[in-house]
Amino acid sequence: MNREDRFITYQDLLEFKVELIAILKANFSNEPKNRWIKSKEVRKILDLSPGTLQTLRNSNKIEFTKIGRTIYYDRNAVNRMLEERSNLNGK
Repeated sequence: MNREDRFITYQDLLEFKVELIAILKANFSNEPKNRWIKSKEVRKILDLSPGTLQTLRNSNKIEFTKIGRTIYYDRNAVNRMLEERSNLNGK
């Protein structure tokens, strides 16, 4: 069969649509890809200065792990802190 002899059916298009949507959802989902995030992203999420983030670490108010010179934070812990701050500001 030559390339010119091929044709696409409506069913082919529907199957392609389903596959394409699945691929797009997998690649662009809102689910965080990384559980661990660095200080820069935490400061951006919580709108904190580097010094304030350091104070939170020193007072054990935020969970973190240090590997070498890099500090990592559990995304879930950061989200909890964000929710707590939101509740405090709403009162």
